[in-house]
Amino acid sequence: MGGRARYLDTAAQAWLVAYGGQQADVTLAELNQAWQAQGGRPIGQTCLWRVLDEHDLRRKKKLSRQRA
Repeated sequence: MGGRARYLDTAAQAWLVAYGGQQADVTLAELNQAWQAQGGRPIGQTCLWRVLDEHDLRRKKKLSRQRA
């Protein structure tokens, strides 16, 4: 049905998903920088998160040690 058009086309989404899958510990800010470095336009963190979330790629950092 109706709704807003996607900000990113499918090629851009595919690039982000591939990069996010290869660099499992990348932050949203780092992902945005890499995207812009390869010629993409700036993207908001919410937009990036939604694209990754749709493909079950989470950006939550895991603690490598337990708290005291």
